[in-house]
Amino acid sequence: MPEGAIAKGALRGPRWQRLFPDIYVIKEAYQPSDHRMWCDAVALNLGPGCAINGYGAGFLWSVDLLPERAPVSISVPPETHAPASDEISEMVRA
Repeated sequence: MPEGAIAKGALRGPRWQRLFPDIYVIKEAYQPSDHRMWCDAVALNLGPGCAINGYGAGFLWSVDLLPERAPVSISVPPETHAPASDEISEMVRA
């Protein structure tokens, strides 16, 4: 959705679940164990040279090795700031 399509006040209401700053999912679609949702949300925050790695990368390529409730792991260049969250398990400076 384009920025500003929904008023900030509406996002604080009961219909939306915040995943990261400025990244929300509609409450009915929110599933804490939905790894694809978390990978997509993390990817929206990643800058140039950053990538999802580990189990998340395998999952996105249809490799069925994902442990239940696995957080997303990312690789980032040394000079890059990456998002912090309980849903990001590991940040590899590459």
